[in-house]
Amino acid sequence: MKSDKQIEMLIGRLQIKSPQATRERIHTRIQKTWDQSVNVRKSFSIRQFRAKLALAAAVLSVLVLSTRWVDLSTTPAYGLQETELAIEDIRHFHFLLRDGPGEEIEREAWVEYDPNGQLKYVRVEFYRVDHVMAWSDDVTQYWKKNERELRVFEDQQYTDKIRFFAHRRDPKHALGYLRALEVKGDVQIDFQDRVHLDEPISFTVLYEPNTYVIGLPQPAMKEIFSVDPISKRITRVDVYSQKEGSFGGPQTWEYVDYNQPLDAAFFVLENEVSADVNVFNTVGLDLGLAQGNLSDEDITVKVVKEFLEAWMAQDYARAIEISGYDSPRRKQRLGDTVQNTTLTDIVEIGPPVLPEPPLRGLVISCTLEFTTDGTKQTDTQTFHVRKFE
Repeated sequence: MKSDKQIEMLIGRLQIKSPQATRERIHTRIQKTWDQSVNVRKSFSIRQFRAKLALAAAVLSVLVLSTRWVDLSTTPAYGLQETELAIEDIRHFHFLLRDGPGEEIEREAWVEYDPNGQLKYVRVEFYRVDHVMAWSDDVTQYWKKNERELRVFEDQQYTDKIRFFAHRRDPKHALGYLRALEVKGDVQIDFQDRVHLDEPISFTVLYEPNTYVIGLPQPAMKEIFSVDPISKRITRVDVYSQKEGSFGGPQTWEYVDYNQPLDAAFFVLENEVSADVNVFNTVGLDLGLAQGNLSDEDITVKVVKEFLEAWMAQDYARAIEISGYDSPRRKQRLGDTVQNTTLTDIVEIGPPVLPEPPLRGLVISCTLEFTTDGTKQTDTQTFHVRKFE
Protein backbone atom coordinates (compact mmCIF):
# COMPACT_ATOMS: atom_id res chain seq x y z
CA MET A 1 0.00 0.00 0.00
CA LYS A 2 1.31 3.42 -0.89
CA SER A 3 1.65 5.79 2.07
CA ASP A 4 -0.63 8.83 2.44
CA LYS A 5 2.42 11.08 2.40
CA GLN A 6 3.58 9.73 -0.94
CA ILE A 7 0.15 10.16 -2.53
CA GLU A 8 -0.09 13.76 -1.29
CA MET A 9 3.37 14.44 -2.75
CA LEU A 10 2.08 13.19 -6.12
CA ILE A 11 -0.98 15.41 -5.96
CA GLY A 12 1.27 18.34 -5.06
CA ARG A 13 3.56 17.68 -8.04
CA LEU A 14 0.54 17.82 -10.34
CA GLN A 15 -0.39 21.25 -8.83
CA ILE A 16 -4.04 20.35 -8.22
CA LYS A 17 -6.03 23.25 -6.71
CA SER A 18 -9.33 21.74 -5.57
CA PRO A 19 -11.51 21.76 -2.42
CA GLN A 20 -10.48 19.35 0.37
CA ALA A 21 -13.37 16.95 -0.36
CA THR A 22 -12.25 16.66 -3.98
CA ARG A 23 -8.64 16.01 -2.96
CA GLU A 24 -9.83 13.24 -0.65
CA ARG A 25 -11.75 11.55 -3.49
CA ILE A 26 -8.65 11.77 -5.71
CA HIS A 27 -6.52 10.38 -2.88
CA THR A 28 -8.82 7.37 -2.49
CA ARG A 29 -8.83 6.67 -6.24
CA ILE A 30 -5.03 6.71 -6.39
CA GLN A 31 -4.80 4.42 -3.34
CA LYS A 32 -7.07 1.87 -5.02
CA THR A 33 -4.96 2.04 -8.18
CA TRP A 34 -1.86 1.17 -6.21
CA ASP A 35 -3.65 -1.57 -4.28
CA GLN A 36 -4.50 -3.25 -7.57
CA SER A 37 -0.77 -3.54 -8.32
CA VAL A 38 0.06 -5.65 -5.26
CA ASN A 39 0.09 -8.93 -7.25
CA VAL A 40 2.43 -7.56 -9.87
CA ARG A 41 5.92 -9.11 -9.66
CA LYS A 42 8.32 -7.10 -7.54
CA SER A 43 10.93 -7.26 -10.28
CA PHE A 44 9.07 -4.84 -12.63
CA SER A 45 11.39 -2.44 -14.30
CA ILE A 46 11.79 1.26 -13.72
CA ARG A 47 10.10 1.79 -17.12
CA GLN A 48 7.08 -0.21 -15.97
CA PHE A 49 6.91 1.81 -12.75
CA ARG A 50 6.92 5.03 -14.72
CA ALA A 51 4.13 3.66 -16.89
CA LYS A 52 2.11 2.88 -13.78
CA LEU A 53 2.82 6.38 -12.45
CA ALA A 54 1.74 7.85 -15.75
CA LEU A 55 -1.48 5.79 -15.60
CA ALA A 56 -2.20 7.10 -12.12
CA ALA A 57 -1.54 10.65 -13.28
CA ALA A 58 -3.89 10.12 -16.23
CA VAL A 59 -6.63 8.84 -13.92
CA LEU A 60 -6.02 11.84 -11.68
CA SER A 61 -6.35 14.25 -14.60
CA VAL A 62 -9.67 12.70 -15.66
CA LEU A 63 -10.98 13.05 -12.12
CA VAL A 64 -9.99 16.72 -11.96
CA LEU A 65 -11.55 17.49 -15.34
CA SER A 66 -14.70 15.65 -14.32
CA THR A 67 -14.87 17.64 -11.10
CA ARG A 68 -14.52 20.95 -12.98
CA TRP A 69 -17.26 19.88 -15.40
CA VAL A 70 -19.60 19.04 -12.52
CA ASP A 71 -18.94 22.46 -10.95
CA LEU A 72 -19.87 24.19 -14.21
CA SER A 73 -23.03 22.18 -14.69
CA THR A 74 -24.33 22.57 -11.14
CA THR A 75 -23.62 26.30 -10.53
CA PRO A 76 -27.12 27.85 -10.42
CA ALA A 77 -27.89 30.68 -12.84
CA TYR A 78 -28.25 34.19 -11.45
CA GLY A 79 -31.39 36.22 -12.13
CA LEU A 80 -32.16 39.93 -11.60
CA GLN A 81 -34.97 38.92 -9.24
CA GLU A 82 -32.36 37.75 -6.72
CA THR A 83 -30.95 41.26 -6.39
CA GLU A 84 -34.44 42.74 -6.39
CA LEU A 85 -35.37 40.52 -3.44
CA ALA A 86 -32.06 41.31 -1.67
CA ILE A 87 -32.70 45.07 -1.72
CA GLU A 88 -36.49 45.33 -1.68
CA ASP A 89 -36.58 46.52 1.96
CA ILE A 90 -33.55 48.82 1.74
CA ARG A 91 -34.35 52.53 2.10
CA HIS A 92 -30.86 54.09 2.29
CA PHE A 93 -28.30 54.06 -0.53
CA HIS A 94 -24.79 55.51 -0.60
CA PHE A 95 -22.80 55.51 -3.83
CA LEU A 96 -20.06 57.45 -5.60
CA LEU A 97 -18.86 58.17 -9.13
CA ARG A 98 -15.32 57.86 -10.45
CA ASP A 99 -13.94 58.55 -13.92
CA GLY A 100 -12.83 54.93 -13.96
CA PRO A 101 -11.85 52.15 -11.54
CA GLY A 102 -9.42 53.49 -8.96
CA GLU A 103 -9.69 57.12 -10.14
CA GLU A 104 -10.46 60.06 -7.86
CA ILE A 105 -14.04 60.46 -6.64
CA GLU A 106 -15.89 62.95 -8.83
CA ARG A 107 -19.28 62.75 -7.10
CA GLU A 108 -20.78 61.16 -3.99
CA ALA A 109 -24.48 60.71 -3.25
CA TRP A 110 -26.80 59.65 -0.44
CA VAL A 111 -30.43 58.74 -1.14
CA GLU A 112 -33.17 57.92 1.36
CA TYR A 113 -36.76 56.74 0.85
CA ASP A 114 -39.59 56.86 3.38
CA PRO A 115 -41.31 53.65 4.59
CA ASN A 116 -43.84 53.98 1.74
CA GLY A 117 -41.11 53.98 -0.90
CA GLN A 118 -41.35 57.71 -1.68
CA LEU A 119 -38.15 59.70 -2.20
CA LYS A 120 -37.40 61.59 1.01
CA TYR A 121 -33.85 62.96 0.96
CA VAL A 122 -31.06 63.35 -1.58
CA ARG A 123 -27.60 64.81 -1.06
CA VAL A 124 -24.90 65.02 -3.72
CA GLU A 125 -21.32 66.28 -3.27
CA PHE A 126 -19.74 67.52 -6.52
CA TYR A 127 -16.07 67.40 -5.55
CA ARG A 128 -14.64 68.60 -8.84
CA VAL A 129 -16.49 71.94 -8.77
CA ASP A 130 -16.81 72.16 -4.95
CA HIS A 131 -20.61 72.26 -4.96
CA VAL A 132 -23.14 70.51 -2.71
CA MET A 133 -26.82 69.85 -3.44
CA ALA A 134 -29.47 68.68 -0.99
CA TRP A 135 -33.14 68.03 -1.75
CA SER A 136 -36.27 67.20 0.23
CA ASP A 137 -40.00 67.97 -0.07
CA ASP A 138 -39.50 69.51 -3.55
CA VAL A 139 -37.14 72.15 -2.09
CA THR A 140 -33.60 72.25 -3.47
CA GLN A 141 -30.59 73.67 -1.62
CA TYR A 142 -27.60 74.35 -3.85
CA TRP A 143 -24.38 75.47 -2.20
CA LYS A 144 -21.54 76.80 -4.35
CA LYS A 145 -18.77 76.69 -1.79
CA ASN A 146 -16.24 78.35 -4.05
CA GLU A 147 -18.60 81.33 -4.57
CA ARG A 148 -19.91 81.43 -0.97
CA GLU A 149 -23.49 81.24 -2.20
CA LEU A 150 -26.38 79.04 -1.06
CA ARG A 151 -29.56 79.04 -3.15
CA VAL A 152 -32.80 77.62 -1.77
CA PHE A 153 -35.62 77.27 -4.29
CA GLU A 154 -38.60 75.29 -5.53
CA ASP A 155 -38.41 74.29 -9.18
CA GLN A 156 -40.44 71.41 -10.61
CA GLN A 157 -38.04 70.90 -13.48
CA TYR A 158 -35.09 70.57 -11.12
CA THR A 159 -37.09 68.30 -8.83
CA ASP A 160 -37.86 66.05 -11.81
CA LYS A 161 -34.12 65.81 -12.51
CA ILE A 162 -33.42 64.88 -8.89
CA ARG A 163 -36.08 62.18 -8.92
CA PHE A 164 -34.75 60.79 -12.18
CA PHE A 165 -31.17 60.77 -10.87
CA ALA A 166 -32.20 58.93 -7.69
CA HIS A 167 -34.34 56.37 -9.50
CA ARG A 168 -31.74 55.84 -12.24
CA ARG A 169 -28.84 55.30 -9.85
CA ASP A 170 -30.25 53.60 -6.79
CA PRO A 171 -30.21 49.85 -7.53
CA LYS A 172 -33.83 49.23 -6.55
CA HIS A 173 -35.27 51.53 -9.21
CA ALA A 174 -32.44 50.99 -11.70
CA LEU A 175 -33.37 47.32 -12.05
CA GLY A 176 -37.01 48.21 -12.60
CA TYR A 177 -35.92 50.67 -15.27
CA LEU A 178 -33.87 47.94 -16.97
CA ARG A 179 -36.78 45.51 -16.95
CA ALA A 180 -39.08 48.09 -18.57
CA LEU A 181 -36.53 48.78 -21.32
CA GLU A 182 -35.95 45.06 -21.84
CA VAL A 183 -39.68 44.47 -22.42
CA LYS A 184 -39.65 47.23 -25.04
CA GLY A 185 -36.59 45.71 -26.71
CA ASP A 186 -34.45 48.81 -26.07
CA VAL A 187 -31.74 46.92 -24.15
CA GLN A 188 -30.01 43.57 -24.29
CA ILE A 189 -28.96 41.92 -21.01
CA ASP A 190 -26.22 39.26 -21.10
CA PHE A 191 -25.15 37.28 -18.03
CA GLN A 192 -21.56 36.09 -17.76
CA ASP A 193 -20.98 32.42 -16.89
CA ARG A 194 -19.54 31.49 -13.49
CA VAL A 195 -17.55 28.40 -12.60
CA HIS A 196 -17.81 28.63 -8.80
CA LEU A 197 -20.50 30.04 -6.51
CA ASP A 198 -18.05 32.38 -4.77
CA GLU A 199 -17.07 34.14 -8.00
CA PRO A 200 -18.47 37.68 -8.52
CA ILE A 201 -21.64 37.87 -10.58
CA SER A 202 -21.47 40.04 -13.68
CA PHE A 203 -23.93 41.01 -16.38
CA THR A 204 -23.78 43.44 -19.29
CA VAL A 205 -26.53 45.77 -20.51
CA LEU A 206 -26.38 47.15 -24.06
CA TYR A 207 -28.52 50.22 -24.79
CA GLU A 208 -29.70 51.24 -28.21
CA PRO A 209 -28.91 54.88 -29.16
CA ASN A 210 -31.08 57.48 -27.39
CA THR A 211 -32.41 55.05 -24.76
CA TYR A 212 -29.85 55.37 -21.95
CA VAL A 213 -31.54 58.54 -20.69
CA ILE A 214 -35.03 59.02 -22.07
CA GLY A 215 -35.42 62.31 -23.92
CA LEU A 216 -31.71 62.92 -24.48
CA PRO A 217 -29.89 62.21 -27.74
CA GLN A 218 -27.08 59.81 -26.85
CA PRO A 219 -24.97 57.14 -28.58
CA ALA A 220 -25.26 53.45 -27.82
CA MET A 221 -24.24 52.76 -24.22
CA LYS A 222 -23.02 49.78 -22.24
CA GLU A 223 -23.16 49.05 -18.52
CA ILE A 224 -21.35 46.20 -16.76
CA PHE A 225 -22.90 45.36 -13.38
CA SER A 226 -20.91 43.63 -10.63
CA VAL A 227 -22.95 41.80 -7.98
CA ASP A 228 -21.76 40.37 -4.69
CA PRO A 229 -22.28 36.56 -4.90
CA ILE A 230 -23.28 36.28 -1.23
CA SER A 231 -25.53 39.29 -0.55
CA LYS A 232 -26.69 39.57 -4.23
CA ARG A 233 -26.36 43.37 -3.92
CA ILE A 234 -24.86 45.50 -6.69
CA THR A 235 -21.36 46.64 -5.81
CA ARG A 236 -20.31 48.48 -8.98
CA VAL A 237 -21.56 49.62 -12.38
CA ASP A 238 -19.09 50.54 -15.16
CA VAL A 239 -20.63 52.79 -17.82
CA TYR A 240 -19.26 52.96 -21.37
CA SER A 241 -20.36 55.15 -24.30
CA GLN A 242 -19.88 54.25 -27.94
CA LYS A 243 -17.60 56.51 -29.98
CA GLU A 244 -16.55 55.82 -33.56
CA GLY A 245 -17.73 52.23 -33.38
CA SER A 246 -16.13 51.24 -30.06
CA PHE A 247 -17.02 51.70 -26.40
CA GLY A 248 -14.89 54.18 -24.48
CA GLY A 249 -14.72 54.84 -20.77
CA PRO A 250 -15.69 53.76 -18.29
CA GLN A 251 -17.26 55.91 -15.63
CA THR A 252 -17.62 53.83 -12.49
CA TRP A 253 -20.45 53.97 -9.95
CA GLU A 254 -19.50 52.26 -6.68
CA TYR A 255 -22.09 51.30 -4.08
CA VAL A 256 -20.41 51.91 -0.76
CA ASP A 257 -23.03 50.75 1.72
CA TYR A 258 -26.70 49.91 2.06
CA ASN A 259 -29.23 50.79 4.77
CA GLN A 260 -26.97 53.11 6.77
CA PRO A 261 -29.38 55.79 8.11
CA LEU A 262 -28.23 59.40 8.39
CA ASP A 263 -29.52 62.17 10.59
CA ALA A 264 -32.02 64.49 8.91
CA ALA A 265 -29.67 67.42 9.63
CA PHE A 266 -27.24 65.94 7.10
CA PHE A 267 -29.67 67.06 4.38
CA VAL A 268 -30.04 70.67 5.62
CA LEU A 269 -27.18 72.69 4.15
CA GLU A 270 -28.12 75.89 5.98
CA ASN A 271 -26.82 74.17 9.12
CA GLU A 272 -23.35 73.91 7.56
CA VAL A 273 -22.70 77.26 5.87
CA SER A 274 -20.63 79.90 7.61
CA ALA A 275 -21.78 83.45 8.34
CA ASP A 276 -20.03 84.85 5.26
CA VAL A 277 -22.13 82.74 2.85
CA ASN A 278 -24.89 84.60 0.99
CA VAL A 279 -28.13 82.63 1.48
CA PHE A 280 -30.66 83.38 -1.27
CA ASN A 281 -34.07 81.83 -0.54
CA THR A 282 -36.91 82.20 -3.07
CA VAL A 283 -39.25 79.65 -1.46
CA GLY A 284 -42.65 81.24 -0.85
CA LEU A 285 -42.00 84.33 -3.01
CA ASP A 286 -44.79 85.36 -5.38
CA LEU A 287 -42.97 84.65 -8.64
CA GLY A 288 -44.58 83.99 -12.01
CA LEU A 289 -48.34 83.65 -12.44
CA ALA A 290 -50.77 81.12 -10.98
CA GLN A 291 -52.02 78.71 -13.64
CA GLY A 292 -55.46 78.11 -12.16
CA ASN A 293 -57.70 76.33 -14.67
CA LEU A 294 -55.77 77.56 -17.70
CA SER A 295 -54.16 75.06 -20.04
CA ASP A 296 -50.37 74.93 -20.35
CA GLU A 297 -50.60 76.78 -23.69
CA ASP A 298 -52.90 79.53 -22.36
CA ILE A 299 -50.86 80.20 -19.20
CA THR A 300 -47.68 80.33 -21.29
CA VAL A 301 -49.15 83.04 -23.53
CA LYS A 302 -50.43 84.94 -20.48
CA VAL A 303 -47.03 84.87 -18.73
CA VAL A 304 -45.21 86.21 -21.79
CA LYS A 305 -47.85 88.84 -22.53
CA GLU A 306 -47.95 90.23 -18.96
CA PHE A 307 -44.15 90.20 -18.71
CA LEU A 308 -43.81 92.21 -21.94
CA GLU A 309 -46.55 94.64 -20.90
CA ALA A 310 -44.85 95.28 -17.54
CA TRP A 311 -41.54 95.79 -19.34
CA MET A 312 -43.08 98.21 -21.82
CA ALA A 313 -44.76 100.12 -18.92
CA GLN A 314 -41.35 100.29 -17.22
CA ASP A 315 -42.73 98.43 -14.20
CA TYR A 316 -39.44 96.63 -13.82
CA ALA A 317 -40.11 95.08 -10.40
CA ARG A 318 -43.30 93.47 -11.73
CA ALA A 319 -41.55 92.24 -14.86
CA ILE A 320 -38.87 90.58 -12.73
CA GLU A 321 -41.48 88.92 -10.50
CA ILE A 322 -43.39 87.52 -13.47
CA SER A 323 -40.19 86.24 -15.05
CA GLY A 324 -38.99 84.59 -11.86
CA TYR A 325 -35.41 83.89 -10.79
CA ASP A 326 -33.48 81.37 -8.74
CA SER A 327 -30.26 83.21 -7.98
CA PRO A 328 -29.02 86.76 -7.26
CA ARG A 329 -27.09 86.81 -10.54
CA ARG A 330 -30.14 85.89 -12.61
CA LYS A 331 -32.20 88.56 -10.89
CA GLN A 332 -29.49 91.16 -11.51
CA ARG A 333 -29.07 90.23 -15.18
CA LEU A 334 -32.83 90.37 -15.75
CA GLY A 335 -33.06 93.79 -14.07
CA ASP A 336 -30.21 95.14 -16.19
CA THR A 337 -31.89 93.88 -19.39
CA VAL A 338 -35.32 95.42 -18.85
CA GLN A 339 -33.99 98.71 -17.48
CA ASN A 340 -31.34 99.29 -20.13
CA THR A 341 -33.51 98.37 -23.13
CA THR A 342 -36.65 100.33 -24.04
CA LEU A 343 -39.48 98.15 -25.32
CA THR A 344 -41.88 100.31 -27.35
CA ASP A 345 -44.24 97.81 -29.01
CA ILE A 346 -45.31 94.15 -28.96
CA VAL A 347 -45.70 93.38 -32.65
CA GLU A 348 -46.59 89.68 -32.39
CA ILE A 349 -46.70 86.87 -29.84
CA GLY A 350 -46.33 83.52 -31.57
CA PRO A 351 -47.89 80.19 -30.60
CA PRO A 352 -46.40 78.10 -27.78
CA VAL A 353 -44.37 75.09 -28.95
CA LEU A 354 -42.41 72.31 -27.26
CA PRO A 355 -38.69 73.02 -26.79
CA GLU A 356 -35.82 70.75 -27.78
CA PRO A 357 -34.93 68.14 -25.10
CA PRO A 358 -33.89 68.25 -22.33
CA LEU A 359 -35.80 71.54 -21.81
CA ARG A 360 -39.34 71.23 -20.53
CA GLY A 361 -42.32 73.54 -20.56
CA LEU A 362 -43.09 75.59 -23.69
CA VAL A 363 -41.34 78.28 -25.73
CA ILE A 364 -42.77 81.30 -27.59
CA SER A 365 -41.14 83.46 -30.27
CA CYS A 366 -42.19 87.11 -30.20
CA THR A 367 -41.61 90.02 -32.59
CA LEU A 368 -40.80 93.14 -30.57
CA GLU A 369 -40.00 96.79 -31.32
CA PHE A 370 -37.24 98.54 -29.39
CA THR A 371 -36.02 102.13 -29.38
CA THR A 372 -32.31 102.83 -29.06
CA ASP A 373 -31.02 106.41 -29.23
CA GLY A 374 -34.25 107.53 -30.88
CA THR A 375 -34.05 104.80 -33.54
CA LYS A 376 -36.67 102.07 -33.72
CA GLN A 377 -35.69 98.53 -34.61
CA THR A 378 -37.57 95.23 -34.73
CA ASP A 379 -36.21 92.01 -33.30
CA THR A 380 -37.42 88.46 -32.61
CA GLN A 381 -36.89 86.99 -29.15
CA THR A 382 -37.76 83.58 -27.75
CA PHE A 383 -39.08 83.07 -24.22
CA HIS A 384 -39.03 79.80 -22.29
CA VAL A 385 -41.90 79.28 -19.83
CA ARG A 386 -41.91 76.44 -17.31
CA LYS A 387 -43.39 75.56 -13.93
CA PHE A 388 -41.58 76.63 -10.78
CA GLU A 389 -43.46 74.23 -8.49
